[in-house]
Amino acid sequence: MNGINTTALADFAAAVTADPKAGQARFTVTTHWQGGSRSRAHVGSYHLGGQEHPRQFVIDADEPPGLLGDDTAPNPQELLLAGLNACMTAGIVATTAARGIALTSLQIRTSGQLDLRGYLGLDPDVNPGYDRIDVHIEATSPAADADLHAAITHAVRHSPNFNNFRRAISVTPTITTGAGG
Repeated sequence: MNGINTTALADFAAAVTADPKAGQARFTVTTHWQGGSRSRAHVGSYHLGGQEHPRQFVIDADEPPGLLGDDTAPNPQELLLAGLNACMTAGIVATTAARGIALTSLQIRTSGQLDLRGYLGLDPDVNPGYDRIDVHIEATSPAADADLHAAITHAVRHSPNFNNFRRAISVTPTITTGAGG
């Protein structure tokens, strides 16, 4: 249903219910500067239930010319919003499939406004990040609107990235410096 193996989804949920450690996931991304405002992130593996699973993906980022970049890739803000959208999409598709709701279309559009005075350090009272993100979800299905709406509401409420945006996350930077050659 909706491209999701609902039997495997139910089996995974049962396994996590039986052993919560099976549901512990850790993701790591390593990013290297590529010159200018360009960077390249590498995804090498993830851990699920204490086991490492190899993966190989590259994610490029750059800024548009108006923000001193070369416009070779999405900028970090676009990637952040894309990650939010992708997480909600996966959750909505899985939740509707688990509930027997076939989707015919799904689109999520997110946007947010930044005040770059904060990023540039020009005004200490200006937040360098988003104060608000607007999310607009459009979905169609042959299912009853109330059922589709309830499934989407449930999926969004349980989306990891949606919740990452909704609440403060402890971020602990460790900075290592040295003379470069």
